[in-house]
Amino acid sequence: LSKLAVSRCAYEAEEDKVKHIDATSDTDASGSKRGGKELFSFVRALCLNEEEYRRVARLSLKNKTEHPVSVLNEIRALNQIKSAANRAIAKFETSIEEDEAILSDLTKAPKFSWYRNAVLARVGEKRTLQFYVNLADTMVRLLEQPSMK
Repeated sequence: LSKLAVSRCAYEAEEDKVKHIDATSDTDASGSKRGGKELFSFVRALCLNEEEYRRVARLSLKNKTEHPVSVLNEIRALNQIKSAANRAIAKFETSIEEDEAILSDLTKAPKFSWYRNAVLARVGEKRTLQFYVNLADTMVRLLEQPSMK
């Protein structure tokens, strides 16, 4: 990931005021100008409870869940993303460390070889998935602080 920006996860300071610290990330590597924002928006929508859905439905139809909805919704969304990332990581036969060891041995993975390029792609996917696991761990820990409630 060439550019990561971690900012804004919403928490309600008072019933009539909402402050934001957004957990979305922008990545140049995603190929999308919206990067991780599309992922978060989709998962936030999937994690809406009935009350949150009603509140979001009252807003304009455009970008309903682009921004955090509530602390609990953000925690649920982050946990869903973490769970999906962990499941994807578990499907790989090698670890990041094993891939890095392969890449450091030019006899196993010569420069410019198809095998080396495949390992580079694989380790990049794992690093991206691990980023989302780490992001979820950090943000959930922050969102569960008493000052966020």
